[in-house]
Amino acid sequence: MSSLSGIFNDLSLPPPLIQVPVPNINFPIPNSDCNSGPKLLYSLVASSPALLKLYHSADLGKAPNPTAYKHDISSSTSVPEVSYRWHLPEPNALDVSGTSDCSSAKMRTVVVLLGWLGPKQKHLKRYADWYTSQGFHAITFTLPMAEILKYQPGGKVEEHIDLLVTHLADWLEEEPGKNLLFHTFSNTGWLTYGVMLEKFQKRHDPSIMGRIRGCVVDSAPVAAPDPQVWASGFSAAFLKKHSVATKGTTRVDASESGMDVLIDSKGVAPKPAVTEAALLLVLEKFFEVVLNLLTVNRRLSDILGLLSARQPSYLWDIVDKGFSTPENPTVEQLRQEKKEKQRDANALYAIQQAVDDANFSRIMGASTAKEAWDMLKEEFQGTAKVRAVKLQTMRRDLENLKMKV
Repeated sequence: MSSLSGIFNDLSLPPPLIQVPVPNINFPIPNSDCNSGPKLLYSLVASSPALLKLYHSADLGKAPNPTAYKHDISSSTSVPEVSYRWHLPEPNALDVSGTSDCSSAKMRTVVVLLGWLGPKQKHLKRYADWYTSQGFHAITFTLPMAEILKYQPGGKVEEHIDLLVTHLADWLEEEPGKNLLFHTFSNTGWLTYGVMLEKFQKRHDPSIMGRIRGCVVDSAPVAAPDPQVWASGFSAAFLKKHSVATKGTTRVDASESGMDVLIDSKGVAPKPAVTEAALLLVLEKFFEVVLNLLTVNRRLSDILGLLSARQPSYLWDIVDKGFSTPENPTVEQLRQEKKEKQRDANALYAIQQAVDDANFSRIMGASTAKEAWDMLKEEFQGTAKVRAVKLQTMRRDLENLKMKV
């Protein structure tokens, strides 16, 4: 968890001045120039549990400026389902003294959590709570299942995304020093991120893309549309707790085949119930048709192409690809090498801070981030040959299962 802090330690930003959509209540605004200290700051919020709840999860309007927030304290505390919700940092996580560069960077950073297929706001809130407890702002974004099933390029789903992009762009443009960090879940979150990047790139201000500091890829997506993977995702979304995908399984990287496989704690692919197996076969046939429709296929190809080739330069790039020192470098190449070495040091530090003592001993001899990551990858996933053997066994089990059904 502390790896995120390591990433932001190298940011040198001016003292924070936060302006976000909040309830229409006279909140003190965090500012490093304040000398009254944290006890006075937020004292009004802390005095009322109802106000504290409002502060921590404020509904966003379409406008980027603070908007009125109507709330009947005597009524139920439940709130209607919305596409996205802003969560403000926990008051006790803020450093109002302005002495910490890391804290200042966090307070000027919004973590955008893009949900998987079919979650509600309450499901993403626990992730947002962790980020806000660390001093970050967080936005949780979900798409209704019904709208995803009726998806059309440029339709209502993309209108929801466009609203969020416009809101974030307006927030970023208010003043310099504000940043975005994305956290995507599964294929739905990854594709949503791709659409957001496309919309950011189409805006006239190129500096907005430079404000995106990174992306956490959670429950890694596949590299290309695959009917079997899409069928598995929709089946799990339909059946929820009754799906085999939710019963203590682990997703194994099988990049050699272009898809992932679920295994249980014994390394065996679990067998779905007859009902789920039938649903999987129907959905697989359905997506074999849908994913090859001209408009859908072209739209997905555009988004996946952008994700593979035109993303901002992240810290992860140095972990995944490493860096090399050119022979007889020019002055410009020397400058670039210095920057790459600094990024590599930051990435290596983040990895070292994220692992426990047992795994730290495995990577303590690594001199680069890529070297440390490759050590961890081989330790927990095995060599390419081992993964290929496991994948072959899983394929055989899957074929046997299909024959039984």
